[in-house]
Amino acid sequence: MSGITIFIVSVGPNAFPNTLEHTIRCLSEKIGVDDYSFYVVTGRPDLEEAALRSVPKGRLLEHRRTLGWWADDFNPFFQQYADKTEWLVMAHDDIDVFTPDFFKKTMSEIHGASGEIGWITYTNNQYYSVKASVSVRGGLYDDRLSFQCFECHRGDGTIDLPERAVKTYGPYSHFNMIRTSAMKKVGPCPRWTEYTILVDEDWALQSVVNGLTNVWVPSITYRHPNNAGQRGCDLRLEPEAHAAFVAKWGFDTPFSDQTVESLVRKYPHLSHLANRNSFDWVYLKET
Repeated sequence: MSGITIFIVSVGPNAFPNTLEHTIRCLSEKIGVDDYSFYVVTGRPDLEEAALRSVPKGRLLEHRRTLGWWADDFNPFFQQYADKTEWLVMAHDDIDVFTPDFFKKTMSEIHGASGEIGWITYTNNQYYSVKASVSVRGGLYDDRLSFQCFECHRGDGTIDLPERAVKTYGPYSHFNMIRTSAMKKVGPCPRWTEYTILVDEDWALQSVVNGLTNVWVPSITYRHPNNAGQRGCDLRLEPEAHAAFVAKWGFDTPFSDQTVESLVRKYPHLSHLANRNSFDWVYLKET
C-alpha cells in the first residue's frame, strides 16, 4: 500500500495549463514526504501536457482524460485505488499552498486524537480582503449564514484563528485530506452535475452523520482560487445541484433552524456542532 495519492481534476472553462502546473508543482514542493503520487484527470490536450510536464518523475500514478462528469472521474478512481493507498489528498487545479511539510504537520496535529478522523481541511486566505471566511462550511452553527464567521468573525478585517486543530462540520472542496478507510464510510461522489457543486456539503454531512470527526488545521494555509483574474465563470448548475441535494436529504442548504433541530434530534452526536457559533472553538485535543 502506498502512502498518499493526490487526486486532481482539471476540466471546464476555468481550467488553465499555467494554474494546473503551478498547483502540481506547489503540492509536490510543500507535501514534505516522499511516498506520494498524482492521479490527474484532464479535459483538453493543453491541460494534459501541463500535467505531464509538471508531475515529478516517478510520481504519476495515472493520467486519464475526463469522462465528462466529476463523479464519473472520481468514483472509478477510488474503487480502483481505495485499498492501495492510505491517504487521499483532493485538490482543485487552481490552488497555492503556502505551508511547507503540510503532511507531517497534519499528522502532528491529529496524532493522539480520540475518535475516527474524517475530512481534514486547512485555511484559505483568498477572501480576507473582503473579510470573508471560506475555510470551513457553515454547517449547523448559529452564524452559518454569515461570511464573517470562523476566523473572520470579528468583522473588522482582523483574523482570529484557533491555536491548533479544531473539530468542525466540514470543508469546502478546495484542498482536503482523508484516510481512504474513512472515505469508504463517506461514500461515493453523488452524480448531480458535471462539477462538484454541493458535493462538499454532501460529503461533510455524510461524514459527521456516520460518526467521523472532521478537522480544521488553521496553521496550514493555502489560496483558492489562485487565478481569480483568469476565471471565466463562477459556480455553475446550482439549481440542479440544490434540487438533487433536496431529493437525497429532504432539505436544502444552507440549513434552516428547523433542519438543524431535526438533524440533532435524529443524530444526537451532532449536538457539538450546533447551538454555538463557528468561532466557539472545540479543540481536537486538549493540548
